[in-house]
Amino acid sequence: MAPTQLDGRRTGGTKKIKRMPKKHKNLYHTYEKKLHHIVNWRKEHSMESAIDTCFPSVAGAKRTTVWKQILRSESQRDHITMACSKARTRDMRTLRKQGISTTLTRIAEENIAQWAMNVALEQGLEANQFKASPSWMKGLMKRWGLAIRANLADGEKARAEFKTSIRKVIKDNRIVEVFNGINYDYLPKQTMDNKVSRLCGSRRLVTTRIA
Repeated sequence: MAPTQLDGRRTGGTKKIKRMPKKHKNLYHTYEKKLHHIVNWRKEHSMESAIDTCFPSVAGAKRTTVWKQILRSESQRDHITMACSKARTRDMRTLRKQGISTTLTRIAEENIAQWAMNVALEQGLEANQFKASPSWMKGLMKRWGLAIRANLADGEKARAEFKTSIRKVIKDNRIVEVFNGINYDYLPKQTMDNKVSRLCGSRRLVTTRIA
């Protein structure tokens, strides 16, 4: 069969546009690279040598920016060394505690919260009326890893009472060994009663349910 010849019409496919090469390239340094390639090199060499070795493509006014970056890394030597000591964090570029702002300190954030409360009081709002929205509370709890829960979980009080009562039964009846009926499939032939011992009537039924 002869190949089909196209009549020159457009097929309707998507036109592919060639992506232009990037003119700029951002440099990202992990904690391991900061410690071994920048901070340690700067400790034994001059600042100009550190810039020429670690940032060979930087020239002009950008050298001043790199100069400040190296000084900042030197001041954070303890923090960088701590991050490099763990395999989980040595390949990271930024490490901070959960919930800490990227630009403000903890004291500054507390001052902002106090300032907002003072403004609310000046506007005539009481402390219990100045509340955050549900979306803000959700973001705060997610940021700090918080959760709303009751003082006692469901059944927690019942478990505590059962723990006390079962110990009393073991002590009063001088029980030496306690078996787990689910794991060992142990069913007694007699039930424990305060008045008289009697045979278990539904032993087969209980065995079937456990199995």
